[in-house]
Amino acid sequence: MAAELDTATLARLARWMDEHNLPGAAHPLHAKLLTGGQANLVYRLCRGGQDLVLRRPPMNAPAGRDQTMTREYTVLAALAHTDVPHSPVHALCTDPDVLGASFYIMDFVRGWSPAVIMESVYARSLGQPSASLDVSHFGDIALGLAARAGALAAQHA
Repeated sequence: MAAELDTATLARLARWMDEHNLPGAAHPLHAKLLTGGQANLVYRLCRGGQDLVLRRPPMNAPAGRDQTMTREYTVLAALAHTDVPHSPVHALCTDPDVLGASFYIMDFVRGWSPAVIMESVYARSLGQPSASLDVSHFGDIALGLAARAGALAAQHA
């Protein structure tokens, strides 16, 4: 699959989005590649007046890149009730039949990238200061991640 999303791929993605009650249901879906290559592919999705972002690994990505998408989504979802700047996430897809790799969809926020928050979290883990992230946030995030991991384990038991 090329980096641009063809008509059949857009149709599969639109069906998946409808099944997950994402914004813009039943409207035509348009996608524009914003960034891509060796790094993750980022698409701006426009549907029914809604602007969203789809983030997925690059084509022919090395092993482990699907887990990166899941990890990014999980961290961003855990930040939902904090004052840490982030783009709200809508859904994670781990079914390779939809786009060939895991991906997640989040709100489009001009000038914001998940890489920024991931760098902030990483820097904080090294003891560097981060103005928006205090220790209590990490506790909340850790509890949220543990709860999600427990629920996921129960689903696969």
